[in-house]
Amino acid sequence: MYINKVDSLFNVTNSQKVQKVKEKDNININFKSNKEEKTESYNTVKSMILKILPSVSDEFINQILETSAKVKCTPEDLTALIYKESKFNPKAINGEYAGLGQMTSISLKLSKEYAKKHPEEKEGINQKITFAQFKKLSREEQMPYVKNYILTMKKSYVKNMETPLDSAKLNGLFVAPAHVLGPNAQKYGKILEKIKKEDLKVTHTDIKF
Repeated sequence: MYINKVDSLFNVTNSQKVQKVKEKDNININFKSNKEEKTESYNTVKSMILKILPSVSDEFINQILETSAKVKCTPEDLTALIYKESKFNPKAINGEYAGLGQMTSISLKLSKEYAKKHPEEKEGINQKITFAQFKKLSREEQMPYVKNYILTMKKSYVKNMETPLDSAKLNGLFVAPAHVLGPNAQKYGKILEKIKKEDLKVTHTDIKF
């Protein structure tokens, strides 16, 4: 009888150990490393862009990932924003607006000023570039200016640079920055959400704010 009790206890203990190992394995299986998450984001962004462009450079995709990390938004939202503004066309012009982020001469000036005040963001920024020259840059060459413009607007209107930018805040900084923290700001996120949902088939003209 004593032996049976010991055997029974031994079996229970082993079962518990096996269960713990299984639980541990499950945790490891479900956990994604930073490298895996970056690869997944890379593939997602690439697939989004390829729906519009026949090809896209690795540099441009990585710029979107790096910029989204810097401004604290999702790569998908940033991709949707650039699509909304220019359909990834660096030569896109609409009146006084031009380029990937449909910037103006004032936007360009703000972007360059941000690089002056924050030397860590000066890479890729030419302080002597004119707006006419900027409009001729490739999408890869324009991205540092777009990044600094977003950072400028975030610093001016969101204030806290550690605050994550959801789709509403990100698009709001381009559409109506003064109202980005207002009670009705969520409406600015609708366009980016719609763009992502409908596979980049929507532009800002399809939604009235």
